[in-house]
Amino acid sequence: GIVKLHDTDVSGFAPVRLHKAGLAMAMQGGRIFQGMTVKEHLMLIAGVKSEKALKSAIRDAENHFGFAIFADEWKSDRKGSYLSGGEKQKLAFMMTLLHKPKLLILDEVSAGLSPLALQQTASFVSQIRAGRKTSLMIIEQNISLASQLCDRLLLLERGVIDQEFRIDENFSFENLNESIFN
Repeated sequence: GIVKLHDTDVSGFAPVRLHKAGLAMAMQGGRIFQGMTVKEHLMLIAGVKSEKALKSAIRDAENHFGFAIFADEWKSDRKGSYLSGGEKQKLAFMMTLLHKPKLLILDEVSAGLSPLALQQTASFVSQIRAGRKTSLMIIEQNISLASQLCDRLLLLERGVIDQEFRIDENFSFENLNESIFN
């Protein structure tokens, strides 16, 4: 098959070329370096050497998305090993948003999160979605969460799109369950 990103065939692109084309991905579980601080992670991803340059990169990303993504969390000297699951997930999101991607792939957003962290993550993703600056592809087993965050659901069977559901006034979990289990 062919993979297109905004009408460009990106099939076979090297990772660095995909990144330059505007693709970013936040991996399941907010995978980060356990021995690095929040600030160090963000400086690494932004490719900057000073706190002043990082602050400028953050301001640029927040202006692009239209909301305060980082608050004062970017200043944190807490190491990754001391962050909760929700904090790791948010750091992973912040790292991807620094690049102002055209397409952000979120892999298993809810994996391992407490109910409070899940609620905060859903709110954060909803803000990104509302800004309409970045397309989102959410890979998620929690269909209830996915239906809150997406315009449509695609159900895969062995890697192939098996069914599609539009999330509109006609959508219902009853119809979805009936379709899945029949």
